[in-house]
Amino acid sequence: MIFFSTHKCNHFFGIFISNSYKNAFHGLYRVYEDEGIKRLFNGAATAASRAALISIGQLSMYDQFKYLLLQNFSSIFEDNLLTHFTSSLAAGVVATTITQPLDVIKTRLMNAAPGEINGILDCAKDIFKHHGFFGFFKGKR
Repeated sequence: MIFFSTHKCNHFFGIFISNSYKNAFHGLYRVYEDEGIKRLFNGAATAASRAALISIGQLSMYDQFKYLLLQNFSSIFEDNLLTHFTSSLAAGVVATTITQPLDVIKTRLMNAAPGEINGILDCAKDIFKHHGFFGFFKGKR
């Protein structure tokens, strides 16, 4: 999974020339041969943290938004599709917002040359130092 995420990020940033890998298995083999097995798991800690945060954010916030809509706007919302859709949409916005900093860190870690960044905290300090708080909510460098 990490390889596919890395490949997607690298492709987005234009790091690979077109058709550099014949298929996913060839890509796995090339990364293993050229950069070692450790590189296949580059960014795994941030990806796992992101998955935990997005699950927590979506599940807990969905219930909270649904409860708030049913309690405070009962004239508009009943326990129906509109309430479920609105709660889900709001929970998705919250989950995306709380995971964006980890996505930025994960992307930078996966695209960094070996030894360029010394871990998650080093990456976060660098982003904050050069771009401030809102640097965690940027897209492409």
